[in-house]
Amino acid sequence: MIKRFSQVARYDRLHTFVSYLESLRQAGEDPAGSDISQDDNAVRVLTVHAAKGLEFETVFLAGLEQERFPARNMPERIELPDDLVRDILPSGDYHLQEERRLFYVGMTRAKTELILTSARNLGGRKSWKPSQFVLEALDRPLADEKTLKTSPLDSLKAFQNHPQPLETNEPERETVLSATAVEDYLRCPLRYKFSRVVKIPVLMHHTAVFGTAVHESLKAYNAARRDEKTFSMKQLLGIFENSWKSEGFISREHEDRRYQEGLDMLRAHFKREQKSKSRPSFVEQGFKMNAAGARIIGRWDRIDLGKESSVIDYKTSDVKDEKAAQAKAKDSRQLGLYAMAFEKKFGKLPDKLTLHFVKFGIEGTVRPTPRWMEGMLEDAEKAVRGVSQGNYDPNPSYGCRTCPYEKICPALRKG
Repeated sequence: MIKRFSQVARYDRLHTFVSYLESLRQAGEDPAGSDISQDDNAVRVLTVHAAKGLEFETVFLAGLEQERFPARNMPERIELPDDLVRDILPSGDYHLQEERRLFYVGMTRAKTELILTSARNLGGRKSWKPSQFVLEALDRPLADEKTLKTSPLDSLKAFQNHPQPLETNEPERETVLSATAVEDYLRCPLRYKFSRVVKIPVLMHHTAVFGTAVHESLKAYNAARRDEKTFSMKQLLGIFENSWKSEGFISREHEDRRYQEGLDMLRAHFKREQKSKSRPSFVEQGFKMNAAGARIIGRWDRIDLGKESSVIDYKTSDVKDEKAAQAKAKDSRQLGLYAMAFEKKFGKLPDKLTLHFVKFGIEGTVRPTPRWMEGMLEDAEKAVRGVSQGNYDPNPSYGCRTCPYEKICPALRKG
């Protein structure tokens, strides 16, 4: 369905596809099941009600926690008088009987294999128990959750006579970090762990969508200028449109506003650059180097090798004044690592390092001195040492309010 939609839609965007699905529902169709037949080799995600009459080789029944399945019996907001009830309701707990019948329907959809799953931790402080239906199906006593727990003594016995790991002569793995990863670790080691070690997935954030689209546009524009090729504003804006993704935005209005902001930003940047005499020497040039006890990798957005050598890193954050831009450039470990890599490639430090904030055309520039470089190296060594030793203590700060892992961060729960 998605493939067909992308072939005929004028605007192949997520929000237009969602509108298309809603139109199908209003027309009485079932988009969820319209494209998949019983014989298709596909995973079908269905409610138990929707699965009635169907059979599958393997069935997973998920969410089997007590008070969720069976769900708690919620009283009717408006109770009907007995005279208006046509059917004779069975005696006993009618709601529980209906839930048990529904559970039976779910189980009997499986031809060969049935997997029942539940969880103790669903987020929050409550510890959930398995559904009583699971215990009934497994012929377990309904007393309490202890019937499914391993005793502390048995848990300890599992570690008795545990074989020691074999010693090998293999060298320790080299620590490899990107320049951005070093900056991320120093900002908050625990966030670094969640993102880069455990790799907990998070939803795409609208700032990432915006930044990627702008950077792709600038990459193409700078490459054309480097090669002395003609590149129009229309081409620049076209790349921005093609790089845009409708993900992570709060609403359609929010996306439209950010999209227009990106177009305005690139138009202003194009006009400023057309007046500039400087021309990029390298664009999106990757590097690798041994530094701070690790293998550091990264990519320069732009390098100019004119009368003064310059490393330029583009930023889409909302910085409005030069003082703030200067402070960010001075504190940027990323720029420090870029300078180290530049020195290894060209045999000397760059004359200047620049954070170029595209929205207002403001730049923060630092000229690397031996003392500044020494501080940058110490910070990089600190990050490498922390990652190598597995030190991921949280570093609470003002930035925690925008962290995608704030709900699972132990430092914030304590606060």
